[in-house]
Amino acid sequence: MVVSESQRKAAEAQGLANGARSLEEQAAGLQSVNPEQARYLFAKARQAYLDVAQAYQDAVKAGGTEQEKNNWTHSLNLYVKKARALAPQPPPRIAVRQGGGSETIDDAFEIKPEKSDITFAQVAGLDSVKEQIRLSIIQPMKSPALYQRLGLKAGGGILLYGPPGCGKTFIGKAAAGECKANFYNVKINDILSKYVGESEQHFNAVVESATKNAPSIIFLDEIDALAVSRDSADSSHTTRLVNQILSSMDGFASQADKPIFWMATTNRPWIVDPAIRRPGRLDKTAFVPLPDRAARRKILELNTKAELVRLGPQDYDLLADSTDGYTSADLVFLTKEAKQIILKEVTAEGKPERPAVLNDFQIAVSQTKSSLLPWLNKAKAELVKSGEISEYPDLIALIKKYSQAN
Repeated sequence: MVVSESQRKAAEAQGLANGARSLEEQAAGLQSVNPEQARYLFAKARQAYLDVAQAYQDAVKAGGTEQEKNNWTHSLNLYVKKARALAPQPPPRIAVRQGGGSETIDDAFEIKPEKSDITFAQVAGLDSVKEQIRLSIIQPMKSPALYQRLGLKAGGGILLYGPPGCGKTFIGKAAAGECKANFYNVKINDILSKYVGESEQHFNAVVESATKNAPSIIFLDEIDALAVSRDSADSSHTTRLVNQILSSMDGFASQADKPIFWMATTNRPWIVDPAIRRPGRLDKTAFVPLPDRAARRKILELNTKAELVRLGPQDYDLLADSTDGYTSADLVFLTKEAKQIILKEVTAEGKPERPAVLNDFQIAVSQTKSSLLPWLNKAKAELVKSGEISEYPDLIALIKKYSQAN
C-alpha cells in the first residue's frame, strides 16, 4: 500500500500527540508533589501540542481526500485547544503613576478555592500524620458541637515538614477532601510582589475570601519563602509580610459555623518565623517522612493502574524492596519512565504494542536514583548552623540513616 505525503504527515502528527499526552500526564502526576517540575512539564506539553497542530496543518496542505482533510482539520483544532488550556496565566498589568508609584490595572487579585476529591484513602502510609490532621482539622469541622461542649476552640493549624517530594501538598488536598472544605492552595508566586504593600494585600485577600467561603483550609505551600524568620529577613518588605501573616492568623479566628483552618508546608522548618508556630496559628508540627516499604508498594500500585501494565503481587514486592530511599515523587517518576519504554518502542521504533512488565520497571530503577541525598546534605548543614537540631529528631534520624547508607 502506497502511503501519500499527507498520510505520512498525519501519522507523524499522531506520534507527536502520544508524546504530548505523555508529558501532560507526567506533569499532572507531579503537580501535588513537585509543582516546579510540573510547571516545566506543562510548558513542554503545551509546545508539543502546538507541534502536533502544525503537523496536522501540514497534512491538510499536502492534500488527501475530503474526509481525511476534514478529520485532520478537526484534530488540528482539538490540539490547538489543548495547547491553549495549558497556557500560563498572564501577569497583572502595572501602570506607573505620574510622580512615582504604580497601580494594578488588571482584574482584582484572586485565588479561587478548589474542591478536592482526594481523600486519605489515596494517601499511601503517613498514618501518624493523618491522625494529627484528623484531630487538628477534620474532626473540628465534622463535630463542632463536641468541641464546643469540651470548651475547645476551633481554629489553628498544622505545619507539615520533611524532604521535598514526599506528598505534603497531596495530603493537604486529601484533608480538604475528607471534610469537604474549600481548599486555598497559596503558592509563593501567587502572593509575592515587587511593589511595596502589594504582597500583604494579596495575602489579606486570600484570607477574606476563605472566611467568606468557609469552611475553608488555607494551605501555604513552602511557607519558608513567605514567612522567613524576621530575625533573618533581609528587608522591611519581608518583615511586613510576616507581620501580615501573623495578623491574619489572629484576626480571622474561626467561628463554629464558619471554621477556617491553616496548613503549611516547608522543607526547612528551622527558618520559619517561630511566632507562626504559636498556639492559634500553626500550633501543630508533623514530620512527613519518606514512604516506607508498604507505602512505596501502594504508591507503585496506584500509579500503575493501566490496561497496558502487567505487574503481580510479587513484582510490587520486588520493586518496593529496590526503591528504599525514594521519595513519593521519585516513585511516580519511575513509573512514568517504565511506561516511556513501551511508548518509545511503539512510536519511535515501530515495534508492536505490548504491556509494561517487571523488567521494564527494573530498567527504570537502574536508570533513576533517589533525589533525597543532595537535599539531606544541605539540610544537615543548615540545621547544624541553626542550632535547632534537638527540635527535629525525626529529621535527624533520617539524615543519619541515609547519610550512612551512602
